[in-house]
Amino acid sequence: RHVIFYDMGSGSTYAALVYYSSYSAKEFGKTVSVNQFQVKDVRWNSKLGGLEMEMRLVNYFADQFNKQLGNGDDIRQSPKAMAKLKKQVKRTKEILSANTAAPISVESLYNDIDFRCVLPYMHNLWMNVCMKLKDEPNCTNRLTCPILCPASILNTRAFYL
Repeated sequence: RHVIFYDMGSGSTYAALVYYSSYSAKEFGKTVSVNQFQVKDVRWNSKLGGLEMEMRLVNYFADQFNKQLGNGDDIRQSPKAMAKLKKQVKRTKEILSANTAAPISVESLYNDIDFRCVLPYMHNLWMNVCMKLKDEPNCTNRLTCPILCPASILNTRAFYL
């Protein structure tokens, strides 16, 4: 049986294609099952990880706040406001790992203006914002290549994230 181990860390993504098999052998007069693993292929992307996805969400919510503000100011010019927003996005990302919806709320984000955004299907937003990585120029298949490349060795159909 072939298994793909996929690990997306904070700064890099790693996938390994492993073949698992077992056979019977005699040890001390008893038949025992011996398990073995063979690593068939390993792929990684050292520039793609959870931090890049987090920053995409921060930029998305910064755009939402700028639209809400509507006076031409850009929140990205305020390091303090961006730090607050990034902290809340990180919390929201952790909530989304177990839930399909999560509100984002930051009090006094910029010029004493509160930011609240309630999206009923924020998990879908997360997928839409972050899955654009595979469609960007010069970023072809950044998410799926670690899976598709090892699977192509077997001439099998791989799954998409």
